[in-house]
Amino acid sequence: MTRFELFRKNLWLIVRRAPRDRRAAYAVLMIVLFFGWLVFEAVEMWYLGVWGSLCALAAIGAGCVVAMLIGRTNARSGAALIKLSDPYVPEADADYSVHRRTIAEALMRTAVLVDRAAVEVAHRIGRVPPESVGLWRRRSLDVAGDEERWRNFTHHDQDLLMSPEGSWPWDKVWPVLTQIEDVRVLRWVLRIDPILSPFVFLRPDLTHAREVVTKPNLLDGTLSLPPWDLRPAKMEAEQMVTRCVAEGVYRGFLNGLEDETRDQFLELARQMNADQSSDLLVGSEPVGMAGKDRLQWIAQVAIRRMYVLDGVISYLNDDASRELQIKGIETERQADVRAFD
Repeated sequence: MTRFELFRKNLWLIVRRAPRDRRAAYAVLMIVLFFGWLVFEAVEMWYLGVWGSLCALAAIGAGCVVAMLIGRTNARSGAALIKLSDPYVPEADADYSVHRRTIAEALMRTAVLVDRAAVEVAHRIGRVPPESVGLWRRRSLDVAGDEERWRNFTHHDQDLLMSPEGSWPWDKVWPVLTQIEDVRVLRWVLRIDPILSPFVFLRPDLTHAREVVTKPNLLDGTLSLPPWDLRPAKMEAEQMVTRCVAEGVYRGFLNGLEDETRDQFLELARQMNADQSSDLLVGSEPVGMAGKDRLQWIAQVAIRRMYVLDGVISYLNDDASRELQIKGIETERQADVRAFD
């Protein structure tokens, strides 16, 4: 997703949400005020002329500068004379490009598995021509067959890749499909994609994995995001996981929790459902109004995003280790979310 696509999608979303969401209504109001200011400037230029308009803008700008200077002066006068500690400043010149190869290899391994899972789905829905049977399996093995790369696959993954096309059971296909979020996150970490798609716009799109498999030159380069740029995305993923679990408890999809934990999730769900303007969004709908299938998908990919970002952040922060560890798909939290089925 490019920045222009994100802007266009956000604009259309807030227009649709404005009648029932204060956040969207405020954004629409700001847009209307902006265009109103442009109209005012056009009328002002027509009435005062170019030089008159420039003088008016200069006066407004000077007033803003004076206000900023006064604010800074007041802030300095109230500052302490002795600082006990300085705020943490990230190392701007820190070089994380040395970690790119390890992250890129993790991306390629995951992309191969997700691409093969997409082939299994195509077989299930009858979208594979008879003359193409076996070709995609061979492509996956050709990419994964590098001796060093092949050793990094688990025995379970090796067996899946070598198995005949169309032979995966669904309980093997679905967990691998959710790892498309691993691919999406790692592409963003390596700056292949400029933006990590917000949850509100997520779709089960597998083309990101196929592009990595068919265009391995995407992994060339030296860029890699630092850990402090990854933490906000991890926090957003944690919030979405908590909200989806709360909604699952509220609707009765998730059970087996301790009474105190269950009561906390129920209270959170009630608060969010009572006010659409504070609830997290899934597409143009709040989580509390999302369908079961959509809610299940978002919960799964939010968990994957949280685990992947946690693994990458830990890897980048640990200079003594050179092994990237990302939690597997069989986790206790995902087992809970799988109860949405």
